[in-house]
Amino acid sequence: MTNFKSKRILVSWYCDPSQTRIPPFRLSDNQVTSGPKLGTGPEFYDFFTPHQRVYDLYEAARSQGFEDRFDAVVVFSDSSLMNLPLNLKAFQCPTVLCLGDTHHLDRPIQRMVAYALDARFDFVVSNYNRQHVHWFQEAGMQQTAWIPGLAATHVPRPFQHRHKRVGFVGQIGNVHPRRAPMFRAMEEANTPIIAGKASRTEAADLYASSILSFNASLNGDVNLRVFEVMSAAGCLLTDRLSPESGLPLLFEEGKEFIGYDSIEELLDRAHHYLRNPTDSLRIAKAGHAAYLERFLPEHQAQRLLDWVFSGRLPDFNNPGWDCRPQIASQEPVPLPLRVQLYEYIQAAHLSHEHVRVLIAPEVPLSVAADMLDLRRVQCCLLDASQQKRERLAQFGLGKRVSYLSHTDAMSSGNWYFMIAGDTNTAIRQIPHHKLVLLPFPKQQSSAA
Repeated sequence: MTNFKSKRILVSWYCDPSQTRIPPFRLSDNQVTSGPKLGTGPEFYDFFTPHQRVYDLYEAARSQGFEDRFDAVVVFSDSSLMNLPLNLKAFQCPTVLCLGDTHHLDRPIQRMVAYALDARFDFVVSNYNRQHVHWFQEAGMQQTAWIPGLAATHVPRPFQHRHKRVGFVGQIGNVHPRRAPMFRAMEEANTPIIAGKASRTEAADLYASSILSFNASLNGDVNLRVFEVMSAAGCLLTDRLSPESGLPLLFEEGKEFIGYDSIEELLDRAHHYLRNPTDSLRIAKAGHAAYLERFLPEHQAQRLLDWVFSGRLPDFNNPGWDCRPQIASQEPVPLPLRVQLYEYIQAAHLSHEHVRVLIAPEVPLSVAADMLDLRRVQCCLLDASQQKRERLAQFGLGKRVSYLSHTDAMSSGNWYFMIAGDTNTAIRQIPHHKLVLLPFPKQQSSAA
């Protein structure tokens, strides 16, 4: 790889690091960084930009004395809509959108796709949600990638004595509804746990001095805590995510981190490793070594720059693995409708431990394939034809859905979602919580 650290790069950051513990990443030794003037001082930003509204980044830079040319402009933005700069083409250089959260808040994917198109970015890279890259690709942005850990800060800690406890730094309240029941269960099971908010440095100290470091994704995302725990040589105890998330590609479960699905398994894993600290230390060392070898922030920054300036993107970071655009192309459904449906289900996945979805035979397979990156969604196809089953098997997805007859669906309890064509009257007899009717024709034959 060529070293691009001398490139003149403008980074437009999205948040107040003094509140979020997420400082702007460093991509270059010749970097100019802008961001919102909230509680943040000049130690983070060279100039300030408006907050939570659309603004002209070119004019903001010029008006504050930064009229020099840049080799690239890199904008960090997410579904919080805190940073929405436009007029990026005025810089006459490559422009990059670094996506943060697209897994929660109101219409997160719809809004970020719309912004990316409005701003006409040359490159789009996701940090936390590999599973969402295909939405931007299908919207017409072909230069897309996943570069995990790009926004992480490396705070190394030496291996030291570890207390018999589970350490956690982060939110537990309404924003993260799954975490509160997990903490109640650990407390009721007398699991020694220390949790709260802390600076990035204090968090690293806690991870390094605890036998286990707890994590639960907000909504299927590979969050920063995964990398922060590894950075501090902690032993990561985190929820399993879908294959599409990329977590199984980053670190090996059982060797470099400990995984769980249910609250019961969380308690079992926690108590086992608290009783066996030698095993926990072995996993912590292996995870830390893997992080140092492959995922240091400077390594990820180099991958981004190499992609932008040389056009080289490793297969690991390339979204070409995703079969869902191909499935969608065979049975077209308007992209806005697919995104809207997915966001309905993603929102339910955020707040419910299990989400059962029943899909009528007239609904295209792309609707089912889209939701399979949500690990706790149980996707069932009603009266699926042999052709549909073979097509899912062709793409390696056949075993990730269930197939039910109408009689079985009637007797299997309430469905959280039922998705059907708007002329399908038979499906309405099946017990459901939410029925989503779509403009698809009713199935004409079992071969369809």
